[in-house]
Amino acid sequence: MYEDFQATDRWTGENLHCTYQALIVAIATRHADAVDIKFLASGRPVWIALPHPTWVEYNARTGRVITDPLAYRQPAFFEDGD
Repeated sequence: MYEDFQATDRWTGENLHCTYQALIVAIATRHADAVDIKFLASGRPVWIALPHPTWVEYNARTGRVITDPLAYRQPAFFEDGD
């Protein structure tokens, strides 16, 4: 599903094949208050960080929690570069 998706690079227009690779609590790796999500974009490593306050705010606004599968789906929501 979202573990493997296509995206368009907003600057080059290049079509990218993206695959989910890892979800890591960043406090363990870089002493940050965030969760890092690693993807491969056409073979190149790409990291995004979701700060812990984001998870709390999402819960406050929606009454739901961000699960691991929902977290690694985030880049797919922006796959058209919007």
